[in-house]
Amino acid sequence: MNAKEQLKSLLSPLCSTDADRQILAALCEAVVEVTSSTIVFQDNELEYEPGSAVAAGSGVPSSFLEIAKVTRSMSWDGGGPSVGYGIADDGTPAGDIDGFYHLKDNDPDTFQRIAKATPDGDPTPAFVYGQNWTYFDPTRKLKNGEPALAFISHESVEWEPVTSADELDYKQIFLRLIAKHMIDADELPELYC
Repeated sequence: MNAKEQLKSLLSPLCSTDADRQILAALCEAVVEVTSSTIVFQDNELEYEPGSAVAAGSGVPSSFLEIAKVTRSMSWDGGGPSVGYGIADDGTPAGDIDGFYHLKDNDPDTFQRIAKATPDGDPTPAFVYGQNWTYFDPTRKLKNGEPALAFISHESVEWEPVTSADELDYKQIFLRLIAKHMIDADELPELYC
């Protein structure tokens, strides 16, 4: 198989709609090489670990866990720290909670509102996002009923709903994150590094 066919085979399970398949086709046009642990594009490179089934961690949407069947981890340079997806054996995402505690100092009202909406007081981190943070938003839902996505930038330190993703599931969101960074697609403008 050539690199285009390999990438299509690897990422097809992230696709649910024709729009997803168009994004994957654009990624396939830009891919240079696919190995067992890297995907090389014209201007960037992904490192990944092959997928496997993972048991659900507390507060983790099922469509987020479905990404693990494609890849247990996938990351790339986000202009400094890495961006990407990762999940541990216990089903918890690789993202960290730090940004939420920065919010406590900058916007205590929002911090309290989000903390009260989560069972243990902390929102569950979603994707690793460089010097910024993404979380499953306990106050909003995606179209499929799963928790929506929220973003905190290290610059503004504000809880920002990622409304551009509200019609998607997490497999589709992840496909768009890959496209955003590998081919400059911008379907998720609220997210930035």
